[in-house]
Amino acid sequence: MQRSLRDDIRDRETSNESRETRSEQQERTHKMKLMILFLFISLLGFTVHAQNVFLSITQDNLALVKETRSFSLKKGSNSIAFSNLPLLLEPTSVNFIFKDQSIKLLEHYFAYDLKNTQVMLEKSVGKTIRALHPELGTVQGKLITVQSRMLVIESTDGELRVITDYAGIQFIIEKSTSQEDLVTQPTLFCSLESKSNSDNTVEISYLTTGLNWSAEYTAIIDESEKEMSLSTRAVLSNYSGKKFLDCDLLLLAGDINRRPTLRRGVAGAGIQQVYEASNLASESAFKESKIFEYHSYRLGRNISLENQQQKLLPLYPVQKTDISKIYNYHYQKDPTGISVMISALNSTKSGLGHPLPQGTVRIYKANDNQLLILGEDNIPHTPKDEKIELKIGKAFDIMAERKILDRKREGKNNEKMKIIIDFRNRKDEDIEILVTEPITRRYDYRILSSNIKVHNKEAKQVEFIVPVKANQTNKLEYEILYSW
Repeated sequence: MQRSLRDDIRDRETSNESRETRSEQQERTHKMKLMILFLFISLLGFTVHAQNVFLSITQDNLALVKETRSFSLKKGSNSIAFSNLPLLLEPTSVNFIFKDQSIKLLEHYFAYDLKNTQVMLEKSVGKTIRALHPELGTVQGKLITVQSRMLVIESTDGELRVITDYAGIQFIIEKSTSQEDLVTQPTLFCSLESKSNSDNTVEISYLTTGLNWSAEYTAIIDESEKEMSLSTRAVLSNYSGKKFLDCDLLLLAGDINRRPTLRRGVAGAGIQQVYEASNLASESAFKESKIFEYHSYRLGRNISLENQQQKLLPLYPVQKTDISKIYNYHYQKDPTGISVMISALNSTKSGLGHPLPQGTVRIYKANDNQLLILGEDNIPHTPKDEKIELKIGKAFDIMAERKILDRKREGKNNEKMKIIIDFRNRKDEDIEILVTEPITRRYDYRILSSNIKVHNKEAKQVEFIVPVKANQTNKLEYEILYSW
């Protein structure tokens, strides 16, 4: 019987509907697999809970974590998965201390397959994968191989599809129950041997990057410019990939030595800031003490630190100290400008007397019940009874001009120079300027003459103190002889 054109069209439409139905069924099946995967991830995250967490955080992007985990064992061989760990954990630093010392740790390893796309794809070889390519469209089939930035997919019709660069491409990978499934969060896998069925605890300690702390200082100069209030805060940063809840906290201040291979720069992009104290907190919950050649700060209460979060805590109570203002001229740093600095002694007598960890100091000035920002500087680790010097900025009303008046060779192995520096003070008060003249050559030198007495003489620089009266000028003129 001859078929009509209408019959052919109806058969094609029925065939298309069947293909669409099969496609919908595949999509539903794929969604179910994804739901199973998410359920597996959720359950894995609660395998073994962490308790009694202790954090010891350095100022060098490194922290020691100790935590207690409870778990159950059966007699004989056991496999335990410890999850809820930092993404940046150092696998070789992990140590275990079991409460039951008869438990034998046979082996352990750290795994996290979502660390990068390359690892994830390598673990997925042989599985069904869908690549959402911007030019090729959806490429679906079995993943055959992954090499460098290239991958090969065998489609359902037997064709090989080659993607030369998978950067920026979205992938959908099937979920299976084989042992080669992806480890979707940082996990420690342990093989243990137990003599009996029992409930146990273990203390796990490890190092991780992504946890850091720094000191931040707020210095407020009073209206007389003779006294300064100094408040100190500890800024805790967590971008390790794990949140830490109800932790015992110790901060370590000092320069620890680390192997270069351990240093990892981790950006804290999008970090959330939480201020637990005002700029001028009057009390601190930290207790300072010495550990080895460092100083430590133990928080007197437990603390929680979310991932991608900063917390600011008062490190010392507000302290007041006497200060002095210094005008400094150094022609190599600024040929015509005068730097303004403040100096204080970190001593009990002056009002301070605590070890000050390295950090940023922001300097403000009290003016008619308002605060004005003057500048900011960094300080190194400063022990007690050592001087603090902070560069604030550049003096507006003081200028300098340096000239070499004469320069000649006095012999085969020496040279004489005559130098003059003019200072112009446009302020309505008398000042003194500390002049630092660097020794520009690697030779012996001698000051032959000077209209102002040498204040300090060192191998690589010589200093003078030049007084300049209000709205007046003055000059420094000296002769120096280099010899070699």
